[in-house]
Amino acid sequence: MKKLFESKLFFQVVIASIVATLATVGIVAATTTIGTSIDTGGHITIAPDYGLDATTAGVLNIGTTTATTVNIGGTQATTVVLGKLQVPKAYGLDVSAAGVLNLGTTTATTVNIGGTQATTVVLGKLQVPNAYGLDVSAAG
Repeated sequence: MKKLFESKLFFQVVIASIVATLATVGIVAATTTIGTSIDTGGHITIAPDYGLDATTAGVLNIGTTTATTVNIGGTQATTVVLGKLQVPKAYGLDVSAAGVLNLGTTTATTVNIGGTQATTVVLGKLQVPNAYGLDVSAAG
C-alpha cells in the first residue's frame, strides 16, 4: 500500500479524477443555466403541465423587442386568460381578417362592456335579435 501512495501514477489518477469531476460539473452547470438571450433558430417546446414564468414577481415580456406578431395557441387550441386581459390605449381587440368577433357566445351568462364611469359608443349598427331587447339592469 505504501508503494501505491508513493507512486506517480496514483497521484496522476487522483488529479485526473478531480479534473474530470470538476469539468463534468462545469459542463452540466453551463448547459442548465441560461443567460439573458436565447437564440434557438427554431422552436422551444415545453413538456405538458409545465410553463414559462419569470424567476421573481414582475413582468414577463414576450415579443417586446423586435417581434411584429406574437401568436399564442392555434386555431385548434383554446386560449385561456386567467387574469385581466389589458390592451394599451389606442389599441383594440379585433379579428385578424374580415369576419365576426364573438364575445361571450359559448358559456358566458353576462358580458360587461365598459364601466359605470365610461361612455360606451357604438360606431356601427346595434342589432338586437327578435324576442330580445335593450333594458336597464335595475328599476328606474
